[in-house]
Amino acid sequence: MNEPTFVYTTYIHASAAAVWRGLIDPAFTGRYWGVELISDWRVGSPLIWKEGDATISDADQVVLEAAPPRRLAYTWHTFSMDWARTHGFDQGLVDLLSAEPRSRVLFEIDEVEDGVVKLTLTHTFGTAGKLREMCSQAWPRLLGELKTLLEIDAGERSPV
Repeated sequence: MNEPTFVYTTYIHASAAAVWRGLIDPAFTGRYWGVELISDWRVGSPLIWKEGDATISDADQVVLEAAPPRRLAYTWHTFSMDWARTHGFDQGLVDLLSAEPRSRVLFEIDEVEDGVVKLTLTHTFGTAGKLREMCSQAWPRLLGELKTLLEIDAGERSPV
């Protein structure tokens, strides 16, 4: 594997099923990410991103692997001016990101003990370009938000 990658691992006090739901449920992804991921989560199915007023869909934006609740992989999203406006980015950045090869995201969910899950993200890029730089800054925050929400939700359901 010679392609540049970004790997991030975190441990979450939640079940594998809860982490899986946190990765695929549009209402949940909207809470920590601000993006609703919409798909039927079957291999080859389209993955639609809804972020603010932007709806991002592309024939190459698909589910690559789905083995609930252990593995989920998909191609990273398509960059559009609607997406850029949502983030305050300009056409130059859209052009730069669009010129890079499409990247891939893989989530691996492993139960390490009762009620604790190891979540490993591997984001593989075609080049070590601007997208890798941006994603390696964003993923730790996003997965930290996912962890926080899952643990808060789990705590609210636990008897005291």
